[in-house]
Amino acid sequence: MHSDLEVTGEFECGSEKVNRLYSNVCWGQRDNFFEIPTDCPQRDERLGWTGDAHVFVGAASFNMNVSAFFHKWMRDVRDAQLPDGSVTCIAPALFTNAAGAAVWADAAVGCPWTIYRRFGDRMILEECYDSMKKWVDFQEKTSNALVRPDTPFGDWLALSSVSTPSALIGTAMFAYTARTLGKAAAVLGKKEEAAHYTALSAKVAEAFRREFIEADGLLKIKTQTACVLALQFDLLDEEQKKKQTGLLVSLIRENGNKLNTGFVGTAWLTQALTRSGRTDVAYDLLLQEEYPSWLFSVNQGATTIWERWNSYTIKDGFGDVNMNSFNHYAYGAVAEWMAATVGGIDLTEESPGGKEIVFAAEPDRRLGHVRTALQTPYGKVESAWRYEGDLLYWRVAAPANTRAKVILPCGDPGAVKMNGAPLPHSVTENGKLTLRLENGTYEFVI
Repeated sequence: MHSDLEVTGEFECGSEKVNRLYSNVCWGQRDNFFEIPTDCPQRDERLGWTGDAHVFVGAASFNMNVSAFFHKWMRDVRDAQLPDGSVTCIAPALFTNAAGAAVWADAAVGCPWTIYRRFGDRMILEECYDSMKKWVDFQEKTSNALVRPDTPFGDWLALSSVSTPSALIGTAMFAYTARTLGKAAAVLGKKEEAAHYTALSAKVAEAFRREFIEADGLLKIKTQTACVLALQFDLLDEEQKKKQTGLLVSLIRENGNKLNTGFVGTAWLTQALTRSGRTDVAYDLLLQEEYPSWLFSVNQGATTIWERWNSYTIKDGFGDVNMNSFNHYAYGAVAEWMAATVGGIDLTEESPGGKEIVFAAEPDRRLGHVRTALQTPYGKVESAWRYEGDLLYWRVAAPANTRAKVILPCGDPGAVKMNGAPLPHSVTENGKLTLRLENGTYEFVI
């Protein structure tokens, strides 16, 4: 039983295990999106946990048309919001003792913004704006010099021996939600509020650096999750970004090319690596088969995403039955990165809903080939790449009434042909060739 949601995303590649992973993500979403986004459908809980929905909304909105679904659930979130502006950890709210928890409460801002970006749905911003504003204002009022206090949950189910403080997580999310609120205000024509919240975000980022960065430019708390949040949400200067990228990579390598993040860190781990120029490491994590990893669960027979990487193992059987869900979609957030970076299809904030398509695949030979598609309000978007010998073939298609921004995994114009001819034009951004094209179908050989 599930809400009737149109399937919009497609993903298929040369690895059957990765294909099973994507299938598991979709089944977990289908099972849990039943009037509200539940954390799990199969035990005596089935609640609309805001943190789970927040980290998964990007993947969810690629897989299926969830615009109306989130319109409805964001009403539940607004109804549950407390008078002081804090946001509950579940909606509808059966209890409010953990209101204001970092990442969980931030669903009030992150979810409507993602739905706007994915579907071009301005109405959800209009409906949620006051709620978004109340939550950001609450954070400002209850922070100490713009540093958030400790709140419940933290990096839930993290495996790291070093804990990532919830104050660090909350301050990172405060900067993110203030900046996102500023963007929403700009979309709605609220120029003064857009400027105010954009400036507030910059001040919070400065507070983050003051509180959590040492004199040598490295984080005081050296965990994968701390690095991920600092990098993903642009909280660092350029030199600090380089140092934190190196730290994150070393933490992963020292851990045997494995993650040790929880619900929070895992959600943005691969995205942060790609933003920092280390997609190679993100692929290493995706294709890792030892515990803990996405494919470890696949190898144990998973057909959905589990709450724990080892909820069941062939060797040891079932985990602790007190909290051991076999249908918990939070770790399926990786599908957002799979669509955008592995598959190469993403949408922009500036022209939401698919008016402008970003094709920015970063292929890895270990997958052999990838085919991705997304049904947008403008029509079907497609991206497919494959390796043949030393050559990479990449075909992209943007529907009528859209435009395409193509970022090629190459910096040499002479090494690329487009539709059998030399590139007509290009610019180099961050060492990669970028083209802006009208709608149509294009094949690149690199």
